[in-house]
Amino acid sequence: MGFSETLSDTINLTKNTFVVIGKNKSILRPTITQLYIAIFLYLFTILSLIGIFLVEGNVKVYATLILVLFLILLIPIFPFIKIYYKAAQVWITYNTFAGKNVTYQDGLQRAKENKGDIFIFGLFDIILTALARQLKQGTRKGGLYILLNVL
Repeated sequence: MGFSETLSDTINLTKNTFVVIGKNKSILRPTITQLYIAIFLYLFTILSLIGIFLVEGNVKVYATLILVLFLILLIPIFPFIKIYYKAAQVWITYNTFAGKNVTYQDGLQRAKENKGDIFIFGLFDIILTALARQLKQGTRKGGLYILLNVL
């Protein structure tokens, strides 16, 4: 496949993506929700770090405790949250392609019904990300790391 065919395919894919999103705006809601969650978590971390390093007294102790609890509890859970919203988004997109009008809440309900599969995919995500990180650190190159990250 030549460069012009690849470019043409990319342009068609982009155009069709906007057409599908135009048919159902709910497709973007899981991504926007993930963005809000990520912003909240980053702000929470930054505020905790500010509390640890720039404030004295009890606030420093509470900020440290909150940050440690955050790291212990939320970081292992975040890949599952990410997969949950991706599953909802995929289901909404599939049904939009099939000509059905589904809502964001329908997508979340479907993801909730498949929470066992989401758990398994979350475990795979964690394991493969850790494996890719180890391989990248060992070789200092990106070839196999990129492939594993895509998986």
